[in-house]
Order: sequence, then C-alpha cells, then structure tokens
Amino acid sequence: MPKRSRLALIGSNGMLASMIRRVAPPQYKIAPFDLPGFDLTDQNQVLRTLDELRPEVIVNCAAYTDVDGCETREDVATRVNGEGVRYLAEAAQNVGATLMHISTDYVFDGANTEPYVEDDPTGPRSAYGRSKLAGEQALIKSELERFFLVRTSWLYGPGGKNWFIREMPG
Repeated sequence: MPKRSRLALIGSNGMLASMIRRVAPPQYKIAPFDLPGFDLTDQNQVLRTLDELRPEVIVNCAAYTDVDGCETREDVATRVNGEGVRYLAEAAQNVGATLMHISTDYVFDGANTEPYVEDDPTGPRSAYGRSKLAGEQALIKSELERFFLVRTSWLYGPGGKNWFIREMPG
C-alpha cells in the first residue's frame, strides 16, 4: 500500500473543513486541529505541533469570520486571520510543507464594476477584510516556496450560518 501524505487541517470543526474531510482523496491522512486543543494564535504551539506531525500539506480553514464582531474585536480578528497565518507559514517553511490558505473577497473595496482578478489592488473597508488581508500579506511575504492563496466570496453548506438550499422531497 502506498504511503499516505499527512495533511494538517486547521480549523477542522468548521463548515469548510468538515466538507474537506468528507471528500478528501484517500491518499491523505488528515490530522484535524481546532479550538480548544489547538490555538492558531499561539506561535509556540503551532510551530511545535506541526513540527511533530511534519505534514506534507497544511490547509488553513480557520478564521475569525464574524464580520460584524470583527468591528469591535479587530485585535482578535487580526491575531487569528493575520498572525495565525504567519505562524502557519513559518511552520510550513520549517517542515517543507505546502500551505493552502482560504481568504475572502472582503480584501477588496467592492467598488469594481467588473469581476476582480488576482492582482487587482486591495482596499478592505471592514475590520474583517483588513484582518484577512494581513494574513494574505503574511503568506505572500513568507519564504515559502509553495503555497496556495484561495479567495472566496461565500461559503454555503450544511453546518454553518448560510443559505444552504436543501433538496425538497418529491
């Protein structure tokens, strides 16, 4: 049997990570990490935990996503969405892992009349957007040779606050 690649799934109890666990190819051995046992804002814990696991891939689904709450707790949002990403990038660098980080379209100002493209100028208008941009910048400035930065505008599905559309019987 071929060796399974170790994948550290950060924010493993969230909606996106739950779906990743459901559909991940069998060649990945997923190691789930989330609060309360794993604190993304604790640099020493992040570095130590991922050094012990030595994953080939790190997928960061963790985020402080309460957009309205970020306005009054921007410091917390920035620690999670900004500094936490920097710690993951450092850990990935240390173990030679590829890091995939999920971000948001909130890093833009929303004024475009055309769809945004990767290299459009950012200009977040909210604390949430600023905190997510801080994470993007930390990742881009890191010394990682291989990473993926994925921006999404909305997540929907079972297990989260969203407009999940269910199939009606009949």
